[in-house]
Amino acid sequence: MKINPLLLVCILLCLTNCSRSVSNSKKTNDLKIDSLSSMGNKNELIIQNKCAVIYNPDSLKIEIMKKSGEENFYTAADDAMYYISQTRAFLEKHYVEVIETDSHVVDFYINGKSITRFDLSGRDKVWGIILFNGTDKPIDSDLTNIEPDYERIMKNELSQITK
Repeated sequence: MKINPLLLVCILLCLTNCSRSVSNSKKTNDLKIDSLSSMGNKNELIIQNKCAVIYNPDSLKIEIMKKSGEENFYTAADDAMYYISQTRAFLEKHYVEVIETDSHVVDFYINGKSITRFDLSGRDKVWGIILFNGTDKPIDSDLTNIEPDYERIMKNELSQITK
């Protein structure tokens, strides 16, 4: 069987272009999320800018929760998803970046210095939200009632900028 050289060149060009677009795509995604920085550890999230971090249980924690009572798990998960959607809508309406994670550790930095570490792996509370205004220590807020903490933490930061 004779291979057409033109066909071979076209295939090579196509493969080369495919691999380039994948690497360019990765760079574009890295630029879009400047609050999130990967240190090579899937279980650690680094936050450097104003945002809200919604944390969820990882697959292992979900399996453990299901074994301890599947019906209770699905009720709790349904409630959590409802409050997460309400909280996300509220924050997006106020132009707060929302990052959702199942990481075990969330580190917050101000001007390149670590200020607070949240270790989420051993907590009883498996769904929640952390508010960070980029200038003060972040707080673990209440998913069911986000507005008071938003007013106190996030809006306070906005008023300092406008002064």
